[in-house]
Amino acid sequence: MNFTEVCERSNLPPEAVRFYVESKLLAPLYPRRNIPDEGEYADEDIRLLNAIANLRRLDFSIDSIRLVLLDQTKMPEVTEANHSALIQVIDISRARLDQLNKLELEDFSGPEEVIDFFSSLSIDIPLPRRDVDKDEGQKTRNEITERKREIDELLDSLNNSERKRRNLRAALIIVGLLLIIALGWIIAPLWMVYLPKP
Repeated sequence: MNFTEVCERSNLPPEAVRFYVESKLLAPLYPRRNIPDEGEYADEDIRLLNAIANLRRLDFSIDSIRLVLLDQTKMPEVTEANHSALIQVIDISRARLDQLNKLELEDFSGPEEVIDFFSSLSIDIPLPRRDVDKDEGQKTRNEITERKREIDELLDSLNNSERKRRNLRAALIIVGLLLIIALGWIIAPLWMVYLPKP
């Protein structure tokens, strides 16, 4: 099915589907020029899109979703981290609301008064995460990289054992041929000796 049909059947806006494809959470069955809108998609992609969208609705990061799709055993860990982050957001939001409710704002006549007022406040709330951690998905990306590295090592190991098996088979064939040739050299002179003369 084409991009438009995928959007209609998944009930997702084209921007969301495009974002998931560009984030490498979904790959077109037959990609064309790496443009999501021009790819052909499989029926199973609808289920995947709905799963991705629901995880996003639960505020899972793209990196977390990618990690879970790569290694489903990480789901409890990722869910717990997401739960803790949401609880922290709720607590911080409550603290901000309490602080805002305590403020008795006055009419400010200029930016200096705004600066004076807010610089003198004592607010015991942490800065937003994006202010102090510009790359908050780094830990998840590191885990994904580690999983990919482990998979690559496993594939390399399998390829090496397959290569060794092929090399051993080739060596055995060569040794067998050499044995046949050697036996031919031994048998041929004896055959000539014992061959009846005409």
